[in-house]
Amino acid sequence: ALAEPGWCAAGGRILLSESFTQALLADRISVEDWSFADKFRGAQRGQLNRALSSLWLPLGPLRRLGARRWQRLRGCNFAAFRTDVERVNGFDESFQGWGFEDSDFATRLIASGVRLKNARFATNVYHLWHRENDRTREGENWQRLQSRIEAQATLAQIGLDQYRRSPAPIDQLHV
Repeated sequence: ALAEPGWCAAGGRILLSESFTQALLADRISVEDWSFADKFRGAQRGQLNRALSSLWLPLGPLRRLGARRWQRLRGCNFAAFRTDVERVNGFDESFQGWGFEDSDFATRLIASGVRLKNARFATNVYHLWHRENDRTREGENWQRLQSRIEAQATLAQIGLDQYRRSPAPIDQLHV
């Protein structure tokens, strides 16, 4: 099973071209209904970037190899137990603009004892084409990530805890 406490399943993504994305949306086509041969032809035509990733392979224990490789996790396709996400205070909102907030999340999970399980060839996301976000803060975010890795940080600076309400004192409750 991919789902397991203390393990985060990190899946892959298949990028779709701009024209193919527009055609899929306009014609309401489901790529999941395609055969592997269809996906392979689509990759040859440049409609998607990798057909092999769409195969399902029963990799079993091989999925645990490289369990500390933070580069494996992409924010668009992962699954983790709520307790593991809460352990690191979720994603860190101190990352502004594009870049490395998912890498920071992965490094903090690993530093807290959670391992990454390779979920490729079992779970995939078909990533619709879209304009890339502004990357002006990419360098700043990369530096933030590097300092967090060096410090072996486990908690988000600005994370889930900011959304938790403190219980009201009993004398302020309207009963």
